[in-house]
Amino acid sequence: MVKLKDSPLEFVLVDKSNYRKMIEVQNEIFPLENGQDDIKTCVSGRPHYYLGFVEYYLVKRGRNYVGICGVYSYKDYPNDGWLGWFGVRQKYRKNGFGSKILDYCIKKARKMGYKTFRLYTDDVENENAVKLYTKFGMTGEKYTNKKDHHFEVGNTLVFSLSLTGGKVEPWNDRYIFLSEHDISNGIIEK
Repeated sequence: MVKLKDSPLEFVLVDKSNYRKMIEVQNEIFPLENGQDDIKTCVSGRPHYYLGFVEYYLVKRGRNYVGICGVYSYKDYPNDGWLGWFGVRQKYRKNGFGSKILDYCIKKARKMGYKTFRLYTDDVENENAVKLYTKFGMTGEKYTNKKDHHFEVGNTLVFSLSLTGGKVEPWNDRYIFLSEHDISNGIIEK
């Protein structure tokens, strides 16, 4: 663990000038997951067929990259802002950065007008993250949509938080990566 001076966190928007650093940090935090295509799509300026909005951030403290995060939405679920590629590099954990980064993303989603903030995670591999989401008042539900061909069903949870102070609408196993419209219209093979 590396303790850093009391400089504030800086959220640097990922663009064409720094996306390689984002990929490097993402690969370090999530060595078994390849986010390269997601990150390249984000900075390419080309719309993705199922995403409505996406921004990723490199999180710095001083000259050190401590983590990454992002906020995105799906075209089919325009009221929901989602947390993307959220993580803190191993050597910077236990400094409270995870809480600060999550808080930043929730506030950003609220400011952008989303009614619900959501994320998905694995409850086995990300035990500490699950504790953090619960601490922030997020409710979790198991994701078991076996029809969602682009998602591995297993120990996946969808966490949700109302950004309006109202009751959280459950996710209820709706598609995370694609819509029924995409499947029925042949955009995605069954």
